[in-house]
Amino acid sequence: ANLRSALPMNLKARFPGCRVDWAVSEALSPLLEGHPWVDRILRVDSAALHDGPVWARGAAVLRARRDLPDGYDLVFLFHRSRAHLAYLLGKGPIVRMDRRGDSGFTAGTCRVHCPPRTRHESRQIQHALVEGLRRSGLGGGTPEAWRPDLGHLLPTHPPNRIGTRIGLHLGGGHNAGATFDLKQWPHMATLGRALLETTTHGLALFGAPEDRPAADRFLADLADPGLRDRIQDCVGRTDLPRLVQGIAGCAAFVGPDSGPLHLADTLGIPVLGLYGPTSPEAWGPLGAGSAVLVTRLACQPCYQDDGRIPDCLHQH
Repeated sequence: ANLRSALPMNLKARFPGCRVDWAVSEALSPLLEGHPWVDRILRVDSAALHDGPVWARGAAVLRARRDLPDGYDLVFLFHRSRAHLAYLLGKGPIVRMDRRGDSGFTAGTCRVHCPPRTRHESRQIQHALVEGLRRSGLGGGTPEAWRPDLGHLLPTHPPNRIGTRIGLHLGGGHNAGATFDLKQWPHMATLGRALLETTTHGLALFGAPEDRPAADRFLADLADPGLRDRIQDCVGRTDLPRLVQGIAGCAAFVGPDSGPLHLADTLGIPVLGLYGPTSPEAWGPLGAGSAVLVTRLACQPCYQDDGRIPDCLHQH
């Protein structure tokens, strides 16, 4: 979220008159609706590309390709799935991120080696953009000021964040083909009680429908009506645009490495990221007022940027 929302604006500033199409999963496409710099949104059933037998995934790729135009002058691919590569192959020269350095040669693609966890994911994407433009003969420079902008999702007059609510994300995050339950921090209710008892702020709980059990446990642990009245429960009850609008009204935000945390960081809200299996160097917030808490174990981070989190040997 921190960088990708800025890409269309910067590309159009560099190449006036160019058309920008954005292929995105159906679940995330609402974040782009109304974006002033995106000419066309191509909605992809990412779950179908990841789940099921090979023949089913192949059929999903063919269905998705029907909506693609005949060709592009340049394609940037930031997804590491082979299915997404097959979806775009042959539609123009592809610049893609290569994590392992051993992914082999694919005709019509330019691989930019971005080793996992060597720098922040957003900086890796910027490196791939610069390299892709340079190798395509379009020049290696990009605008220096990358200013992420989610303003198209916000009301004309954004709410005043001073003295309002602190946002909490209770879940661990969900991607197509992966659920990151190990990212959940089990002490959120204790933190919530401490915030309500020691500050004048209310709390706003955010999360996906899959996070509803965690929200119910949180509320059960705060049974005092005086505390409950200061909690706004938004878990599983907002679409993505309303999630962004709800987060925009928070004075601060606390949560694990996940979409809501990065949305808050992109909106300029001070965030506190709770990092366990993932690397704060690769996936941490970028805002000047943001910070992370992490316990440095010999095995941390155990997430290898491959979409899978192994079972924790320490039962964390």
